Amino acid sequence: MEFFGRLLDYAVQLWPFRVVEPWERGYYLVFSRPKRNLGPGIYPVVPYFTDVKALSIAESRVTSPLLSVKLQSGKLLAFSVSARVRVTDVKQAEINVQAYQETTAEEIAATMAEALAECSPDRLATVKKRRNWLAEVTHELNGRVREYGVEVLEIQFTNWIEDVRSYRLLQDSALSPPSLTW
Repeated sequence: MEFFGRLLDYAVQLWPFRVVEPWERGYYLVFSRPKRNLGPGIYPVVPYFTDVKALSIAESRVTSPLLSVKLQSGKLLAFSVSARVRVTDVKQAEINVQAYQETTAEEIAATMAEALAECSPDRLATVKKRRNWLAEVTHELNGRVREYGVEVLEIQFTNWIEDVRSYRLLQDSALSPPSLTW
């Protein structure tokens, strides 16, 4: 049974066409060098010499685990965020970073924690003020993830718990895997 599976994989590798689906964008690899960008369609390839790499560019959600940070006011804040993201440059997402999904999720969590720790308390006083502040952080975050070929469209808080007492026996990320499928 394993023999037929391997034979089928080999036949697929030798198939002279690759498909880029409507929700994907791709690029040609010629002698292992990235070349021309591709939209949806069927593209001819010469096995072993050329190939087509494709990634989904559909919007997706990235969530952070529950994080804790000490605010300038001295309060301890437990928070988590959810961000709408999408791939804007397939070549950069594949080439400039090892794992663009995981790296983007980690960059969002780290940037939010740093920004909250440095933010003045009056900017976080109401939901409306937090939304305006989030728009600024989103702009800053896009400057960081642009090199990964990713764009953050919006960030929202999913948890906001002030003055929480934190007792941790295990790290939150050990309890639940990050959302890596987008």
